[in-house]
Amino acid sequence: MIVVLAEQATRNRTSLLMRESYFSLENDPELIGALVDLLLQELAGMNVGDETVRMRVGVALQEALSNALYHGNLEVGSDLRQYDERQFYALAHERRSIRPYQQRRVHIRATVDRDSATFVIRDEGPGFDVSQFDRPIESKDLMRVGGRGLLLIRTFMDEVKYNSTGNEITLVKRCGGARRR
Repeated sequence: MIVVLAEQATRNRTSLLMRESYFSLENDPELIGALVDLLLQELAGMNVGDETVRMRVGVALQEALSNALYHGNLEVGSDLRQYDERQFYALAHERRSIRPYQQRRVHIRATVDRDSATFVIRDEGPGFDVSQFDRPIESKDLMRVGGRGLLLIRTFMDEVKYNSTGNEITLVKRCGGARRR
């Protein structure tokens, strides 16, 4: 009986053509890893990319969600992390329990089909000047603690877009398609 159910579940997964999921996370960094794992399971279930592709998408999602939480909702600057990581995380922890930060959420829309995966991540913070990231990568960017996440996101995803406010990022991964930025 168990073998039959497993076979039916596999047949159903291969029949799935598209899945769209919406999440609204509170400002708890422990929720990020679990959500990334869940999204990667969806990719695997729909045969999007191989294990290496999914690992890279997972890194990009982890970085984008962390940015939305720490820099967006909690408004903790990356410069502080560059000089004192303990102080960075202490301030983030403190802000999680005070207004207006504690009410903010990170919103995620994931759309996965057989050809691509699109993730839209939006925080409720004030946003940032996106023009500072619309430039070629320089060697000094690799040496900074802050900002490497965006470098990884741009490297691992086929398309990365920001809204004009700078509080929403769209990540696209195509299966075998051409890369665009």
